Amino acid sequence: MLKKAERIIGNETADEGLRRLEAERMREVAGKSTGWWNNEFMFNLSKSSSGLRDAELSLGFVGYDMSSDPRCVEKGLISQVSLCYEGVPIANSSVMVRKPGGRVEAVIEVLQGMGNAGQMEKFRTATGEHWNIFLANAIKDAAYESGFNRVLLRDITTTKDYERPFMLRGKTIAETRELMQQLYTRTRKQCGFTKREGDYFVREFP
Repeated sequence: MLKKAERIIGNETADEGLRRLEAERMREVAGKSTGWWNNEFMFNLSKSSSGLRDAELSLGFVGYDMSSDPRCVEKGLISQVSLCYEGVPIANSSVMVRKPGGRVEAVIEVLQGMGNAGQMEKFRTATGEHWNIFLANAIKDAAYESGFNRVLLRDITTTKDYERPFMLRGKTIAETRELMQQLYTRTRKQCGFTKREGDYFVREFP
């Protein structure tokens, strides 16, 4: 667990307190490995479906980020997050935990339904939430509870899946892409990903 930081200590001014907190945060992030932050995130994410009946999240490690982001002193860790209802997979997400430039972030690279419309609707009826909103919020909330700085959601139009989409039955490429874009637009708006940064939409935590 992370310790609670004090906003003002002694005779500090507000600016001095803020600078101290920023320095403490940089040391805290640097002092814990990406693996530690990933374990904390996965532990909190695993609790997301504990209160739901007939629904659960399945988590699995996939591998390491092979990108060469110079801000990351350690490779990111990529995990697969699957949402099942009544034992049937209805959605999955690929999430990377990484530490660029002295902060910790979770990056949602993929957010995808599994095509079982009947089970998706049963999940929505039982929980009151669409699968994409539940899954994105579960990742976002777990990152917040784990002390992360922010969560990023990939702009679907910048992905290979959008460039070469898996064709939906009875849909053209253009129609399939439109449905993909609508899904991601609804997700980012309802889950508070308001800031654009390169190929991602960002939800910052204070």
